Amino acid sequence: MSLATNAPLHEIFAQHPHWQQVQTVVRALSAKGFTAYLAGGAVRDALLGEPVHDFDIVTSALPEDLEEIIKRATGKHALDIGKQFGIMMIPVGDGRERIEMATFRSDGAYVDGRHPQSVTFASAEEDAKRRDFTVNALFYDFQKDRVIDFVQGLKDLKGGIIRAVGEPRRRFQEDKLRLLRAVRFSAQLGFQIEPETYRAIQALADELRVVSRERITAELVRLSQTRNVASGFAALIDTGLFRVIFEPLKFIEVEQYRNRFLRALARLSGIGSLELILSLMFIVEIEAAKSHGRIAQVTDKVLQSLSLSRASYHYIHFLVNGAKSLREDPEAALMCLDTEEGPLLSELGFALESIGLLPHHRVGQILEQYLKLAGNLGRLPAPFVNGNDLKDLGVAAGPKIGEILAVLYKKQLRGEIVDRGEALQMARQIL
Repeated sequence: MSLATNAPLHEIFAQHPHWQQVQTVVRALSAKGFTAYLAGGAVRDALLGEPVHDFDIVTSALPEDLEEIIKRATGKHALDIGKQFGIMMIPVGDGRERIEMATFRSDGAYVDGRHPQSVTFASAEEDAKRRDFTVNALFYDFQKDRVIDFVQGLKDLKGGIIRAVGEPRRRFQEDKLRLLRAVRFSAQLGFQIEPETYRAIQALADELRVVSRERITAELVRLSQTRNVASGFAALIDTGLFRVIFEPLKFIEVEQYRNRFLRALARLSGIGSLELILSLMFIVEIEAAKSHGRIAQVTDKVLQSLSLSRASYHYIHFLVNGAKSLREDPEAALMCLDTEEGPLLSELGFALESIGLLPHHRVGQILEQYLKLAGNLGRLPAPFVNGNDLKDLGVAAGPKIGEILAVLYKKQLRGEIVDRGEALQMARQIL
């Protein structure tokens, strides 16, 4: 893998809208005799030629020094998000974006599987060696426009390797979320996880259970947005992390269903929707259970174990039910496609076709019918009758109105009734 080192790194960083603020703070720190480096993802991504999103600055300045220097340099008060750990934030832009600043430190004991109980302010090298993975432990020296590497992170970056800093088991036992982050970074960067690091993930996979569902869900969202989402989920399955996160699912880990799920998932790469991925997962699991004479009632169980919004919850149910309509009820599928979520449902349908869970060309046929019915308006035609019409015919308010309207509209979409008069006549026959 080649690194984007032809251009000086400061020219790459200069493209970021907040680079000027970063330089202002670093110059102020240097003027007071403090060392300051850029750290973490910004350095990694710049070297790879990827867009830089966030800036993290590490420095020899102590928290009390930082507060004063930031105030004088920017005119803004630093936000205390963990002063006892040497971590502060500078609001930039409209205030919703921030630059993180931290004092070089080494971590004390981790007692909750996520956070150190204490920190000791230390050297730059000690700070690098407490970090998660070598490619995230690189520093950028502003004054000399050079990368500082205490952990052979440049070698791993060039080799496309995700390697824990130091002893892998210790790194993962300190912070259990790192187990999942290793897989996410592997998928995000298209890197391989180094064998010893991989074996440590397999050995400690069950310890992910101590991490909050909010943190796990946030990592799954990031994983779903990576360029190699199928390989990411393959690693989740093969390391045992999948079983911890999606415990109610019993068939996805079985080889034939694993392979089917991953083949379909590869078709969805680049869409970046966790809801779409979960919907595919549930459909494969449900169909696998049916083939073994069982009923899989897993959707709600899994969703309750994650931290998803109510909108995401309903979205997943829409996609799962919409896929069933694509298979069993073409008119209902047309109505599903005639929604804001319709394009994603069609993508899910094509993925299901690719693994034999929908008849070949089914989605294309329904889309063709949809486009014919939608015409220049780009939407399905309005129903000939509505609830008030049925009330005028004597139907009492309640679910029966919806049931009758659904029957009438499906007949309308099939061309079995062609105008309002025929629709009302059909309604009378149903009554």
